Amino acid sequence: MGRELFDSEIEKKGIEKGIEIKAKKSVENLLRLGVNEDIVAQGVGLSIEEVREIQNNYFYPLQDQ
Repeated sequence: MGRELFDSEIEKKGIEKGIEIKAKKSVENLLRLGVNEDIVAQGVGLSIEEVREIQNNYFYPLQDQ
């Protein structure tokens, strides 16, 4: 029973991390498309501060090819 609880917690944390990664990628993609920060925050369910943090720390504009 202890092992099952441990495995369940690991699975839960993995799912939460996956959701977080998906939200960050969604923010990046929407910002690349020129969507306003406020709309991105509303659409993804994050605060404007969280969107700006992602933009400042993780957002890399597409390179011209």
